[in-house]
Amino acid sequence: MNWKTIAVKRQSVKDKLIVGIDIAKKLHVAKALLPSGEFMPALKFHNDLAGFTKLIDYIRRYQNQAHCDGVTCAFESTGHYGMCLIHWVQGHGLTTVWVNPVHVKRTRDQFDNSPAGSDSKSAMVIADLASQGKFLTVVIPTGVYASLRETVVMRDHLMAERTAKLNQLQAALDRLFPEFTDVFKDIKGRAALYLLEHYPSPQEILGKSAAELTQELRQNGCPRMSQKKIDLLQVKARETVGVKEAWVLISAGLIDALAAVKNLNERIKVLEELLKNLVPQAEESEYLLSVRGIGVISTAVLLGETGGWRNYGHARAVLKLAGLNVYVVQSGQYEGAHRISKRGRGLLRKVLFLAALRLIRIEGEFKEFYTRLIGTGKVRKIKAVVAVACRLVRVLYALVRDRRHYSDRWSGPSSVTAVAQGA
Repeated sequence: MNWKTIAVKRQSVKDKLIVGIDIAKKLHVAKALLPSGEFMPALKFHNDLAGFTKLIDYIRRYQNQAHCDGVTCAFESTGHYGMCLIHWVQGHGLTTVWVNPVHVKRTRDQFDNSPAGSDSKSAMVIADLASQGKFLTVVIPTGVYASLRETVVMRDHLMAERTAKLNQLQAALDRLFPEFTDVFKDIKGRAALYLLEHYPSPQEILGKSAAELTQELRQNGCPRMSQKKIDLLQVKARETVGVKEAWVLISAGLIDALAAVKNLNERIKVLEELLKNLVPQAEESEYLLSVRGIGVISTAVLLGETGGWRNYGHARAVLKLAGLNVYVVQSGQYEGAHRISKRGRGLLRKVLFLAALRLIRIEGEFKEFYTRLIGTGKVRKIKAVVAVACRLVRVLYALVRDRRHYSDRWSGPSSVTAVAQGA
């Protein structure tokens, strides 16, 4: 946010009633700031219909008193707690903006030169920051974009839960049969999962002959399983250094973790099928999907986390939302390293980074850009990948803005530049 942007935002709230709202789980606090600079008494209201109605009456009273044409409600972004209130306020035709919690925290002490804090003071600081133009536009997904956001967030939570269960599974296996991964490198493979489910311990693996195990695996989804591999597994089972004490209980823990992983896989698959049906319903999806390396799941995250790219006036706004905006600390002759802020939506940033990793492996303009950066010898690989992610945002923004599809016919760096011109 540069000073020109702040000046424009400050002008947009001039002569308007600004209401700063400190969000909580049950009890919110609102503080009205008149165009004259005078603060009105604070209002405490509950997170229910009666409380929201009380807030609207409070706003209308001071709007009429100050003869203001418009009202801006400023919220401190506090996760999901304020979503119901924001939807209610927007439904009454009021403008809503975000104020960064970091700014509120740092300004609170300076406001009255006191470390004292209260909900009323926070609401006052929020309103004051909004009057200075130090706010962000609220983009609340609607329609299919709202469905995409809820689905991708739910999927991300399940993915994290699955990772935790896989770690639990691996920990049990390391105690019970550490040599198992010498034979099956990936415990998520079909054969490995079948064996762990039906023969979780070395003792049970040795309970059948190699020929019997091989035949069983071939009949249960592993037609190419070789007996030589099962022979090696049984040799490892005989020579294992796994824990013998309480191996039955460790096996039970392994089976429990495995059952949880299977359940999570099924739930994730259901959500991914839902995303495949939702993504085509979003108009912007066809432009994002035209970039080779951007799949349906990535597109779902890019649309759900942003609420639609056309809601942003510039590609820089999307970069800032993803926390990919670059900053540097300078003082006198000192100049620090260039870093990304990492302030924003973490899932959006992760998907853009993973998309960049895929793109640098595909022959084309993004790979050429990455190779050129690495070739200078001045840019580390991780920074080059981040640069590709930033470039991808600019290209995607230009595609959506201009309603055009990406051409992957590689004709040199000028093609990306032409597509991203003005982004």
